[in-house]
Amino acid sequence: MRKIDKIVLAVIIGGFAGLVPLQMLIDKQTGNRVAEEALYLPSGNTVKKLSVGFDGLLSDMYWIRSVQYFGAKVVHGGLATDSNERFDLLYPMLDITTTLDPQYIVAYQFGGMFVADYGSKENAIKLLERGIQANPSEWRLQQHLGLIYWKEKDYLKASEVFKRGSEVPAAPSFMQAMAAQMLVEGGSRATARQMFLQVYNTTDDKQIKDSMAAKLERIYALDQIDCLGRLVNAYKTRNDHYPSALHRNVLLSGLGEDLLTQLKSCEPKLEFKLNQQGLLVDPAGFPFAYNNQTGEVALSDSTTIAKK
Repeated sequence: MRKIDKIVLAVIIGGFAGLVPLQMLIDKQTGNRVAEEALYLPSGNTVKKLSVGFDGLLSDMYWIRSVQYFGAKVVHGGLATDSNERFDLLYPMLDITTTLDPQYIVAYQFGGMFVADYGSKENAIKLLERGIQANPSEWRLQQHLGLIYWKEKDYLKASEVFKRGSEVPAAPSFMQAMAAQMLVEGGSRATARQMFLQVYNTTDDKQIKDSMAAKLERIYALDQIDCLGRLVNAYKTRNDHYPSALHRNVLLSGLGEDLLTQLKSCEPKLEFKLNQQGLLVDPAGFPFAYNNQTGEVALSDSTTIAKK
């Protein structure tokens, strides 16, 4: 090993070794309390003052803590609609990460997505606005901010954010298109599909990508439900009653060749699958919930498709 390599390695090892007493000092100075959860620190500025030149290493440490904290919550069912899990520490840890390193783009994106959904939308907006100020050339931060305002049904503000993002050099053309679409049909499912698909295609973060895939799967299932609703109404018109079940043989016997016509007429174009019993199932493989007295079709309570 060359002498210069040995020096660099010694500096790196010494830096990490120095983080241990430094972290203990930070915890002591900030009144760290370990009760039910991991580390809590009141502000990134406090940590920055105590970082004494280790900003980069500490920001990596807190980013890893943030992901581990979030992942542990997910493993324990924290994303379920009936979960009592809280994500109170996610924003403080991301605040520390991005205060130590204002160019930590993935932390802003992660926070904009999950702090907004499972914490405080106000904190998510604050985090992203700070990220945009520190990184004016990162159009993806504008995209995530626009997504938050869209979810809040503030389509005017969402349009303004997408318009602002579209003016960033190298921003893709869909940012300008979304600015206009917000004002025309901001609350439509087609807009939601486009929003989630764009985030899915433009992020490298696996957890954000998985979250978008789950949301797209839900939208697809809701489109299927709309299609099946029209199908059972067509069945009733033809037979004076709703089908007894969403079963291939029942539907074929009541609609004949018109069954395929009805399915092909659905927009957007959809594919339906059957289980071994011949029942129509959602994208996750669970039979749809169906009331043969009212014709109502819905997602089963047991499905793994996201509830929101």
